[in-house]
Amino acid sequence: MDANFSGNDRRNFIMGSMALGAGAAGLMTSHAASAAALSNNHYITAGVGGDFATLHEAVAAAKLLAPTNSSWVVITMMPGSYDLTLESHELALPDFAELTGVSRQGCIILGNGNKNIRINAHNKISNCTIRYTGGGSRSGAIRPQDSVTPEMKGILEIDGVDIEVYSSSRCALSIQALDRCYIRNSFIQTSGIGLEVFSGHIFISGTHCRLVGNIAGNANPHYGVKQVQASWSRI
Repeated sequence: MDANFSGNDRRNFIMGSMALGAGAAGLMTSHAASAAALSNNHYITAGVGGDFATLHEAVAAAKLLAPTNSSWVVITMMPGSYDLTLESHELALPDFAELTGVSRQGCIILGNGNKNIRINAHNKISNCTIRYTGGGSRSGAIRPQDSVTPEMKGILEIDGVDIEVYSSSRCALSIQALDRCYIRNSFIQTSGIGLEVFSGHIFISGTHCRLVGNIAGNANPHYGVKQVQASWSRI
């Protein structure tokens, strides 16, 4: 293995693979590095000093690695802010991918309306802070992609995540079409809803949800957990 294979070489290798997929469109230029030189193609870093500047670029590269149940891809965020509102679409994680930060308070994801995190059937999000303002037709700081179905037996893990929601009618986490969701060691502060549960089995431990501005007679009551369809879910 080439010990001199730098972070830039690694980034260019992955981007070169993306260019091959782009074909005749000529969107990118392939890099000459070989697959053997890539130290570990199941770990990708995003942010300042990382393989990719943005989370959307990192996610695009993760999809090309074709992760599986036995070979997950881990996207690690370097310290800094990641503003999803600057992108043209939501951050859609590939199946069997983990999104984690090197610092819970130092890695901050900013979302708004439909510019949110869209999970697949098997994902984990850990060690970061998510700040979200509501609006849009597919709201929620974290919510499943439309392609996720109950037949996939999906599993989501949230571990060591601070989620702040600045909206009176939107949620931190929308849980639907998943088989299981584990929420551990996290903190949710919301002026709307903490967890909005449509279906699945929800396991919560070491987690606190703080409701902000909830007063009697509020047109949009605040909920730590809102169980929309009780017959389809268990908490």
